[in-house]
Amino acid sequence: MREQSNLTVLREQIRRIERHYAPAAKAQFCATGLPGPDAHLGGGLLRGALHEFFDTSGYAAQSTRFIASILGRHPGPVLWIGTQLSSLYAMGLSQHGLNPERVICIEAEEAVLPSICEDALREPHFAATVIELPRLFHLTASRRFQLAVEQGGGLGILLYHCALPDATKQPPTTSTTRWLITPEAPRTENTPHPAAGPGSTATASQMPWRLDLQRHRGGRPHQWSLSPFELPDPIIHDTAHPSRVVSTLAH
Repeated sequence: MREQSNLTVLREQIRRIERHYAPAAKAQFCATGLPGPDAHLGGGLLRGALHEFFDTSGYAAQSTRFIASILGRHPGPVLWIGTQLSSLYAMGLSQHGLNPERVICIEAEEAVLPSICEDALREPHFAATVIELPRLFHLTASRRFQLAVEQGGGLGILLYHCALPDATKQPPTTSTTRWLITPEAPRTENTPHPAAGPGSTATASQMPWRLDLQRHRGGRPHQWSLSPFELPDPIIHDTAHPSRVVSTLAH
């Protein structure tokens, strides 16, 4: 019985090695719609893998807009999980290309969040699972998430609304990429924004921002300075989830 168990483990390790060294042509990516990041990543965010986003802008909207613009370019239902999904608005998702009728929202207590997320990442029905987190998960949870998303084959996104614990020492992770989203420069409410047009003023959502790829497994880190006006044009896939749970929170 023990030999059979060991054989199963070895087979799973072999499958993981084969997936890791599979030809690049077979890899599936979710394009971000931004030429610079997509070219640097070899096509976009790798499916069947975890991707971490840290938003230190002081408000969740910028990272949510960016993630929505990515998911809106690719069909399929999206599961959005968190302890408090205060940054999700149907109109905002739609404006950035993600049809809210494709999104299923789940709010859960932090104590049960890891087990729910692991089950969700393993489910092949979802094109992507976005997990909003108030603090950094332990490495053990990250490993379990990575194994789950490899089985599911979708896109796994961990969205942290906190700063990295130490900017000089990256905490360990199993994620394929790690991104830091920060304001390019501090601005006041009435500071003119050059891309907003003559006589316009900048709101918080119109501040220039920096997309910092701090970790790229098998690749190099990079930085891009962007404006919200540089987000890719929305591509809306109108196919809703068959149960039509439109922006409804399931507890």
